[in-house]
Order: sequence, then C-alpha cells, then structure tokens
Amino acid sequence: MQSGPSIIKALTVFVALLLIVCIVTPYVVFRFTTTKTAGQVLTEKRQRAVPQWINGLRGRDVSLRRQAAAALATVEVQSEDAVVALIEALDDEDPEVRAQATVALGSKHQYGEHAVGPLLRKLMDQEMPVRAAAAMALFSLRGLKSHPEAKTVIQPLIELLKHEDSSVRQAAAVCLTEIGPATVPALVEALKDEAVTIHWDVTWALSTLGKTHDDALAEIVRALKHSEARIRAGTAMALGYHDPSPRARAALPVLLDLVSDPVARVREAVARTLGRIRSDPEQTVSGLTAMLSDKDGGVRAAAAQALGCFGKDGVQGLTMLRSLVEDTDSRVRASATVALAKVEPDPNQVIPVLSQCLSDEVYEVRFYAALALSDFGPEGKAAVPVLLELARTKRPEEPSDSLVRAGCIRTLPKFGEAAKAAVPVLLEMLQDKSETSDVLHAVAEALHAMDGEAPNHAQPPPD
Repeated sequence: MQSGPSIIKALTVFVALLLIVCIVTPYVVFRFTTTKTAGQVLTEKRQRAVPQWINGLRGRDVSLRRQAAAALATVEVQSEDAVVALIEALDDEDPEVRAQATVALGSKHQYGEHAVGPLLRKLMDQEMPVRAAAAMALFSLRGLKSHPEAKTVIQPLIELLKHEDSSVRQAAAVCLTEIGPATVPALVEALKDEAVTIHWDVTWALSTLGKTHDDALAEIVRALKHSEARIRAGTAMALGYHDPSPRARAALPVLLDLVSDPVARVREAVARTLGRIRSDPEQTVSGLTAMLSDKDGGVRAAAAQALGCFGKDGVQGLTMLRSLVEDTDSRVRASATVALAKVEPDPNQVIPVLSQCLSDEVYEVRFYAALALSDFGPEGKAAVPVLLELARTKRPEEPSDSLVRAGCIRTLPKFGEAAKAAVPVLLEMLQDKSETSDVLHAVAEALHAMDGEAPNHAQPPPD
C-alpha cells in the first residue's frame, strides 16, 4: 500500500497533466480548424484587392486600366461590383482594355445573365481582338439560347469563323448552334467562302443543328439542291458529319439524286455521307456501285469506302471492288482493299486478292491490305512479313509514322502462330533507344499477347 506522500505526489502529477490538456487542446483545435491552404489565402488576398482593381479600371491611366481588367479576369473572384465595372469597361476607348474586360466577363459565370447582352454587342466592335474575345466569353457563359438579342449577331459570328485562331472559330460555331435554326441560312451561305478552314466549322454547326432541330434539317436538305457546288458539297458533308443522326435518313432521296452531280467534290461528299448514314441498302448500294466507275479517283475511293460500311449488304458492288484493287489511283486501291475484306462473303476468294496487294508499290496500299488480312486471323498470315517490314521502316517525313507502325505491330498477334516469327525482330526493336514510345509500347503489347505473359525484356522504358 502506497504511503500518504506518494499518493499526494501522484495526484499532483495527474492534476498538472489535466491542466496541460485543458489549456493545450483548445489551442490545437483552434489552429487545426483555422489553418488555410495557400490557395485560400491567395483567393482572400485577391478578394480584398477587388476594390482597388475596380478603382484602377475606372481611372485615367490606360496601363493601370489594362492591368486592372486582366486582374479581374481571375476566375476565383466573383463580385457584382467587379462585373458592373467590367461591363462599363467594354466601352473603354482603349481596345486592349475592352478585350481584357471581355475576357474577364467570360469567367464570371455567377453573373452571366447580366454579361451576355453587353458581350453580344461587343461582337460588333470595330476591333477584331475584341470581337474574338467576345465570342470566347459567350462560349464560356453559354447564355445565348434564350437571349432576345442573339439573332442580331449571327453575321458577326459567321465572320469569326474565318479567324486564324481555331479556338475562336470553334467558339463562334458553338455560339451559332446555341442561337438555333435561325442561323442555318447564314451558315449555308458561308459555304460559298473559298477558305477551307471555314468549311469544317460550318459543317460541324450545320450537322449539330440538323441533329436537334427538324426545321434546321429541312433547311439543310433544301440546300442540297443549291446552284452553288460548294453549298451542295458542304451540306452533304454536314448530313454525314461524325455521328449522323437517324433524322439524316430523310435526306436519302435527295442524296441519291446527287450521285450523278456534275461536280466531283459534290459526288465525293455524297458518297462519304451515304456510307455514314447506312440507310436503305438496296437503293444506296446500287447508287454507290455506279459511283465505283466514276471518272474521278476521289469519288471512286469514297464510294469504295462507303460500300465497305454496308458489309455483306454491299455484295452488289463486289465485282467492281475486285477490279479496283488494280486501279491507277492509289487512293482507290487502298479503299478497295479495305472494302473488299468487309464485303466479300468468301474468305477463300478475298485472301488471294489481298495478298497480291501486299506487293503494291505504294506504302498506304500495302498497309491497308495487311490490316484487311488481319481480319482473317491465321488464314491471312501472308501479311505478317509485310506488316513487320512496315513496322521496322521509319518514315520521319510522315506525320503519323509512329502511329502507323504501332498499328502494324499491334495487329501481328491476330495471325496466331504465324506471328511468332516476328518475335526476334520485335525484341530487337525494343532495344532501339531512338524508337518512339508509341512503337515501344506496341511492341511490348504484341510480345505479351504472343507469349501469354509479359517477359521482363518486353517492358518499354517509361515515358
């Protein structure tokens, strides 16, 4: 049993510890709950500076106004007073201030409904940088759909589709689709422009509108009969752009009428769209088969590619496709090899034909013939040496060189045992320090697929 002094000593220690806990704990909790991240501190600092920036924006010093407008573009700062000052700055005599204020308003999503009207008017600013900034800001705010002034800026947005900056063109195109079907006539008219860059964004905008609005689709279909060839070609492409809407099938009768259009670029656009829509095989395949004998190589290539989209339903064009693998135009030969593999119902008929294409003088034809043969598995093993040679041969002048070679390598395992002969060459490629990461990863994947497990030596270096 402990003595009296020992008990007193123990109680003293306990009381001291209790006091320490009572004093320290609230301090620790306070520090823990009030500690701020660097981002929070920076945001608060910017928020406190907003009144100074607003004053600077309204001052006489033009350089200070520019700095203030740029500072207010900070996304984290959301202030109604700042928005009011930025809207006022849209009429600044200095175009750089106007442009900076326009950009800043594009980041104030909380007050977008107040900014959309003034930004719309900036689409008609006399300075192009301001107009471009307005399109980008409106794209960010996405508030055009129901705005009463939206239809007044269709033409300025059309003009921005010619801008050198692709992001500005894309922003303008999105803004036009938000305004809705009222933009279709102006977009169709814009297809007359000779600038190639404008056509992609116009086509995208028309395609988007046609997928969501019946009246827009009807307007596009009417434009297929326009007297201007550029407009007929552009609207045909719009109907088959990217992922065609089932609505586009309503245009099939008009598209089939254009199979014999006097202008080659129109016929080519029609062929590509017919392949993407893939509607009514009986009528469409008949039209595409007729196009296989077109005098223009681009049209023949597009028709062959489109027939391939119908698979075995495209058998009506089979005889012509077989003859096109010997066409004088390499584009046609390449398209015909791919289509033939999809349309021909009998592998024993198509494999010998594709195997002959492996010795074509043009690189692209050999590549597509080899890829087509890979669909037949071990039966297409004649393609293995060609794919391997294509994979080993570097063509730095070709922008897609490494991607094409990587594609050849990834295809090899499809040939089963026949592909095992490629293993020594692939291992050799894996040691090439000048090889691209795309190719090295493809080599590792192919070796893994052929061996059943990833050997240590088949691991590409980290990117």
